[in-house]
Amino acid sequence: MSCPVKILHIFSRMNHGGAECRTLDLMRAVDPGEIRMDFCALSGLPGVLDHEIRALGGEVHRLPLKQAGFGRAFRRLLVRERYDVVHSHVHYPSGWILRLAHRAGMKRRIAHFRSDSDGRADTWPRRIVRWGLQRLIDRYATDILAVSRAAMEKAWTPCWQADPRCRVVYNGLDLGRFPDPADVGRAWATRERLGILPETPLYIHVGNVRPAKNHERLLGIFKAVAERTPGAMLMLVGDTLDRTAWLAERLFALGLCPSVRVLGRRDDVPDLLAAADVMIFPSLREGLPGAVLESLAAGTPVVASDLPGIREIAEFLPAIRPVSLAESDRRWADVIAEVTRPGVADRAAARRAFHDSPFTMECHAREMRKLWLEAGPSRRGRAFDKERRSRAPSFALVENGGSEGQTPGEGRSAA
Repeated sequence: MSCPVKILHIFSRMNHGGAECRTLDLMRAVDPGEIRMDFCALSGLPGVLDHEIRALGGEVHRLPLKQAGFGRAFRRLLVRERYDVVHSHVHYPSGWILRLAHRAGMKRRIAHFRSDSDGRADTWPRRIVRWGLQRLIDRYATDILAVSRAAMEKAWTPCWQADPRCRVVYNGLDLGRFPDPADVGRAWATRERLGILPETPLYIHVGNVRPAKNHERLLGIFKAVAERTPGAMLMLVGDTLDRTAWLAERLFALGLCPSVRVLGRRDDVPDLLAAADVMIFPSLREGLPGAVLESLAAGTPVVASDLPGIREIAEFLPAIRPVSLAESDRRWADVIAEVTRPGVADRAAARRAFHDSPFTMECHAREMRKLWLEAGPSRRGRAFDKERRSRAPSFALVENGGSEGQTPGEGRSAA
């Protein structure tokens, strides 16, 4: 029996983030005798998913990126564990990781864009750092993935289709995790556990309380919904992180304390989604939001920010309604009212559309398996071939804008 292909996934920390959870779902879906997945946490800190990863047969290596000697320790890890693929999910810093992987002799080096932005301030020093890290991705990545066309175009280049290393691989969900839309009794039982009546208009938002998720706007929109729909309730699902006090203050100031349930992190998200009437999702930026896909998999309609990644989902799944963030809270409330209280037939239709979409785990696992198991020499851009004849820049040079002799994204624009 042949040995499994060994993949090392690179994250900051294995907590309940969208990319981390989607990768863990994929780990459950693949044959461990064919593909072995381990993880490297660049924060050096333990994560809440570490135990589950080990239970599935993987390992979590904690290597603090900012600690002296990281580069040497990382290369030693790759050589000692004999990994076949390094798959980095940390946006532009993937360039530095893949350079180290190249120096360790790794033949397959994947940069995976999970969002359309790194979420950092757009200052001149930050632009210089991005410029250098993008160059490293262009030099050392054998494959460049993104979760959506929008993420690829914004995070990498609008000309990505001309680069054979680039491909869009949509995240996938296992529909077996979600209740049957026809099982109304299960949805009512979920409401009963929460002390919410079946006839109560119930809304939900799933996402950690971070600036990008735009909870300030979310609460304003729900206030407009509550004024229009007496008795309406909102469930907030996700970690409040260090913003618990801020959230409590905003709920009190808006008079929403009796109408909002702050549920925190939950293990029964599919049931909560199935019990809700509508998901409200006014994010500032997204690549391919997993929470939105989960809601649609449960048959629950979504009203979300009119972002490129959201519009891309809407091409396949009609139960999502994009609304511009420039619209007023009342306009959002009007759109939400149009889709509130979907019937069993509506939910079943949404579920069937999801089953036929490219967002299923079957599609996702098939694409990733094909990528990891591909035989033959790694594909390289012209920038990578040119680099083999020159001395690779040091990390210090990257921090100062990179070395001379190549413009950022040479391999990206060459096509």
